[in-house]
Amino acid sequence: MKAHRGKIVSNAEFRRLWLDNTISAKEIGQRLDISLSAVSWRARSRGLPPRKKGLAMRAHRRITAEALRPLWVCGVNLAGLAEHFGVKEEAITKAARRLGMPPRSVTRWNSITLEQYRAQQLADRMAEEARKTRLQMQFAEMVDGKDGRADRMGRAA
Repeated sequence: MKAHRGKIVSNAEFRRLWLDNTISAKEIGQRLDISLSAVSWRARSRGLPPRKKGLAMRAHRRITAEALRPLWVCGVNLAGLAEHFGVKEEAITKAARRLGMPPRSVTRWNSITLEQYRAQQLADRMAEEARKTRLQMQFAEMVDGKDGRADRMGRAA
């Protein structure tokens, strides 16, 4: 019986996959139907340079200070941050250091989940909309008449 060797691809195609930082080595292995170690072995045997380690260089998953800061400051736990950005927890801490986020003393007792953060953001937006509506209603009650004037008692003239 012949050993399973996965899909056969040209050197150029494998090189293109290997040097494409938008896909992981694990995903390359899945595409070629081989193990992660076989992907590494094929790269070494073709003389390809090692891949960058750390944060995945996916443009749509790149963590920015603007995206991380509000979640970080509010105390969202690492698991929630990792879920939100689609990366591992270690990538969140590395990104926080790289982006100069302030140190925080978040524990399991004083942190919040991603769902709690989203609920709080929704509540804040709803409260702001309610405040605006109340102001509009107060203004509308003061100017009620057809000509836009009101008498001393606030009734339409």
